Amino acid sequence: MGQRLHANQQINIGWRVLTPGAPEFVAEVYERGLGVAPNPKQSMHWLRTAAERGSATAQTELGLKYEKGEGVAADPAAAQHWYKMAAAQNYPLAQTRLSQMHGAQVVSAGSDGSSCG
Repeated sequence: MGQRLHANQQINIGWRVLTPGAPEFVAEVYERGLGVAPNPKQSMHWLRTAAERGSATAQTELGLKYEKGEGVAADPAAAQHWYKMAAAQNYPLAQTRLSQMHGAQVVSAGSDGSSCG
């Protein structure tokens, strides 16, 4: 029975991959361990897939992961890239994070007492 349930879960996951929003769903399944063992690597794979397919939600979530170093090495440039992609679709959280990151860069650039421009 356990093998049958596992096979049914895999089929269900496979079906969802073919539908819009599916990669985000599968990313969350692996992130939270919903019916499968938690797997951060698989979660990142599916989140990136969704982001590359144009999901502003996934792009923002990927930006957050890169900004905070959750499941990946912290990479502010990658975070900004994904925030910009989502912000271009008028996704409010991405616009906010991008603005906050830009503000932090302006502050740190001028923190030595020099003028920023």
